[in-house]
Amino acid sequence: MTKYFTGNPFVLDQTRVYMQFVCDFEDLKKTNQLKGLFISLTSIVSCFFYSYVIYYKRVSSEIEEKQWDLSTVTTADFTVDIEIPKEVWPKWKQYKHELHEKNKKEGIHKHLPSF
Repeated sequence: MTKYFTGNPFVLDQTRVYMQFVCDFEDLKKTNQLKGLFISLTSIVSCFFYSYVIYYKRVSSEIEEKQWDLSTVTTADFTVDIEIPKEVWPKWKQYKHELHEKNKKEGIHKHLPSF
């Protein structure tokens, strides 16, 4: 790179002085390369960290969902709602009464709920 000083260019009888020096860009170039390397490595590490956080959140939410599901299980999850016709209901009560009497005779003391 050449730098020079000139006098007034419109006056032809003035003396011109030329100065020449060499700029050393190696230090500046290495500094910029190190900055670029640091930015690239930081970006890559950030991407890996972000990916891990997303994976961890996905896995932990699946586990938490299963734990919540297990902790909120009720008998309603396993019951069936059946309508018993009016003709069948007296037969069902009679069957339960006979079963209760039979268990009493055999000495089996099961408590059957009454309706």
